[in-house]
Amino acid sequence: MITTWLAQLGIASLNSAEDVFNITVDQGPNILFEKELGDWLMAARIGPCPRDLSQGKWLVMLQINGPFSPMAPFHITVDTAGDILLWSRISESEISLELLNLRYQALLEYYTYLDNFLYKEESTEAQVTPRTMTGSFNFV
Repeated sequence: MITTWLAQLGIASLNSAEDVFNITVDQGPNILFEKELGDWLMAARIGPCPRDLSQGKWLVMLQINGPFSPMAPFHITVDTAGDILLWSRISESEISLELLNLRYQALLEYYTYLDNFLYKEESTEAQVTPRTMTGSFNFV
């Protein structure tokens, strides 16, 4: 299913036996797809973990992994090199072209949000919070 979806994106010459695919997006992140224990991991490297984040930004970052996050089912982590990764797991049993397209678009949207939030100059305009992927309510 992954190879069919990647072919729809115009990525040819894929070996269906491969368990790792790396996609480079113009003006966006490198996206990694890796088969792991029967699931597919979709991940994007956001960038190095800033050393001077304010307490408010840290709280926003921690909230991303919370159960009521508007970015669910995406999570963040930091790799051994100190880079922030945005990732989501897709079960082999639930995978479909529609789900892959939805997660891909959400990953690009969340990448842009986090890139602006962490590395761009703060503006006086209110930042747009990413849309919720699930039908769950956000309790504050």
